[in-house]
Amino acid sequence: MAWRHLDQGRVGELPLDLYERDGEYQVRVDGQELMSSLCHASEEALADLAAAAVPAPAPRVLVAGLGLGYTLAALVRRLGGAAVEVVEKSPDVLRWYRLHFREKVLRGADDGAVRFREADAVDVLRAGTGGWDLVVLDVDNGPEPLAGEGNRWLYEAAGLAAIRARLRPGGALLVWSGFRSEPFEARAREAGYAVSSVEIPLTRPGVAHHLYLCALPR
Repeated sequence: MAWRHLDQGRVGELPLDLYERDGEYQVRVDGQELMSSLCHASEEALADLAAAAVPAPAPRVLVAGLGLGYTLAALVRRLGGAAVEVVEKSPDVLRWYRLHFREKVLRGADDGAVRFREADAVDVLRAGTGGWDLVVLDVDNGPEPLAGEGNRWLYEAAGLAAIRARLRPGGALLVWSGFRSEPFEARAREAGYAVSSVEIPLTRPGVAHHLYLCALPR
């Protein structure tokens, strides 16, 4: 069965397209696959890392990048009373979440207390507000962006330093990436984080997602 084109939007200057095939969804940016509902085990694993990283009973969590909503849904289920804010710069991604994905990904969980904000994560993290226990970067494809060169700042030395300044002592940065990036690992360590990673194999041989836990001293 062929993919069916459902809708078109934009992220920055680039076109976004939403496709559906037999109940599964795919988002493409400028013709390239950016995200898919076919593979989301790494989002569940990310939430497990988050729960272990922030043992506080009511942590403050910033999620940069909504995507299809699997990361948010997993965090809501695992973190209980966390105060969660989601920053997403594409109004179309926010709209698609509400129209197509919300009920599918939440599976009975409640995102009613989540604050959704249409904004660029780069601008938010540059702005100087902070006090987060956890920042989750689920932006683009990881340190090598597909959806805009401006996203690269988040994974460079300046972005890592800005995020560290906005974390509470003992806080953590969690990063979802479509690949392993040794240069990113080195930059994170140079920025003062203790870095560990988890590889999540996919059904396609030789392909895996990578999760990075970048922790600060308590």
